[in-house]
Amino acid sequence: MLNIHLRSTGERFTLQTIHFDTKVRELKTILEIICGIPAHLQLLSYLDEGTLVDSQKLKYYDPVPNCTFELDVWFIYEPIVQAVVANNEAK
Repeated sequence: MLNIHLRSTGERFTLQTIHFDTKVRELKTILEIICGIPAHLQLLSYLDEGTLVDSQKLKYYDPVPNCTFELDVWFIYEPIVQAVVANNEAK
């Protein structure tokens, strides 16, 4: 099990069937389906706030079961993500 925290909105997602052999880019594709943020705009980090490399497997970062990865978006897109979550077309 893996938890995802979307920093810009505070939302949390739990992935029950993720394996640590999954590559970061594959996780981003899964997250695109779940939260609607395109994979190329996602920035994932774990523990040290460094951005995870798309070509690495999750196990490279030595995660523990039920850990939380932080999901950010490129700073220029944060207002758009927040507006979509708030259902505010004016932003």
